[in-house]
Amino acid sequence: MKKVFWGIVLLMGFMVIFSGCTKKQTGNVGEPIHITIPRDTESITQFQWAFKKKPTASCLDPRDFEPSDYAEAITFVPDVPGIYEVIVVMVDEKGKEIDESFVFDVKLPDIAKKVEEPVAPPVKEAPAEEEKPAEVAEKVVEEAIWEPAPPPTEKQQKAFKPPVRKPETDISAQEAANRIPSDKNRYTVQVSSWTNYKSAEKAMKELQDAGFDAYIQNAYLSHTDKVWYRVRVGNFTSLAEARKVAEQIKQKTSQDTWIDYMRKDY
Repeated sequence: MKKVFWGIVLLMGFMVIFSGCTKKQTGNVGEPIHITIPRDTESITQFQWAFKKKPTASCLDPRDFEPSDYAEAITFVPDVPGIYEVIVVMVDEKGKEIDESFVFDVKLPDIAKKVEEPVAPPVKEAPAEEEKPAEVAEKVVEEAIWEPAPPPTEKQQKAFKPPVRKPETDISAQEAANRIPSDKNRYTVQVSSWTNYKSAEKAMKELQDAGFDAYIQNAYLSHTDKVWYRVRVGNFTSLAEARKVAEQIKQKTSQDTWIDYMRKDY
């Protein structure tokens, strides 16, 4: 029994030590902080972001996160100085949960002092001498004559090659999400995103059973070469209305959500 007891004590000690090894990063109030998961997320099917710790005076909550298309990265803007700890819980294809934390020490931005440059006194120009009649030369202005270019010869036409379009460079998840056609006047609430349609359908039905107008929106992302089945709720004309429903989903299902524009299947 003593061995078991001391084994548990050592394990808890290691957990405390490693939990405190999260690298602290810095940021400024009012300036965006971007967080990307520093690991391979290809096998991850769901991401849930939340504030594990934040200043008491902060009014932020998970609805203020601006996630990438399937939430593998987020952006938020701190509203007060202090320590912010953001945690993400990841669920892989086998249902295993993995979590990772990010700590930021946010301060007020430095205001640079403006140094006024000395203004040089105006230079007095000497009065220009009047030209004498004998020294005035004639000024001849030649009018430019425009002539159309001659049509290309048959040889030039055959030799012409249209420019070759270069392949697009890799794009970020956020840029890929923004390319999906959207209606900027309407909003929806995203609850989760899956690479497996049956999992998405199950999540949709659970929301429908809870009384929400849930649906699935397909999104193909070229940088992952996958189709993501997004489980979303509602079609709102105002951001305030979408936020209200997002809060109701949080209260009924304990799931964090984020708000996006209405988008077409892509």
